[in-house]
Amino acid sequence: MEERGLTQKVKNIIINWSALALFGLFRRVWQYLTEKAEDESILNITFICTGNTCRSPMAQALFTQMAQDSGITFTASSAGLAAMPGQPAAEYAVKACKALGADLSAHRSKSLLQEDLASTDLFVVMTMQHAQALMKLGVAKNKIYILHVPDPFGGNLETYTQCCKEIRRQLATLLELIKKQEQKRTDE
Repeated sequence: MEERGLTQKVKNIIINWSALALFGLFRRVWQYLTEKAEDESILNITFICTGNTCRSPMAQALFTQMAQDSGITFTASSAGLAAMPGQPAAEYAVKACKALGADLSAHRSKSLLQEDLASTDLFVVMTMQHAQALMKLGVAKNKIYILHVPDPFGGNLETYTQCCKEIRRQLATLLELIKKQEQKRTDE
């Protein structure tokens, strides 16, 4: 029975990664995470969206919650490509995350800074456009992971809840990839 569940998980991972494979990003992200795991340092992840009041803070909070018991060593932050610094997370983003056990109440938006570009090991972006903007700023493709999550800005609580659930679903795939690399490093 567990083997069947494992097989379905593998199929789900393959399906989730198929979109990235089209862009050749999966191989580059996998290679980068493999190299990062070998140097045994802390993985510094920055979640990126447009305004840093909805998707990227939800992703940061959810990832932190999901990864706490995983055994990986990481730091997580979020930023926006067009953020107005100091803004709280959107009310519905806070409520949607709270329903899933993550806390956004203390979040304040911040813009992506030059030092973020240098210190971040992995950028987790919400759209291909965010990835393209980072690449124009000089970020290597292998340091970018795309979630493909539409912006819920202006939507109702249900819109934010669905967005939050989709982010969590896609982060589970990313977390599995990171955990596999961590396991590979500890096995060597």
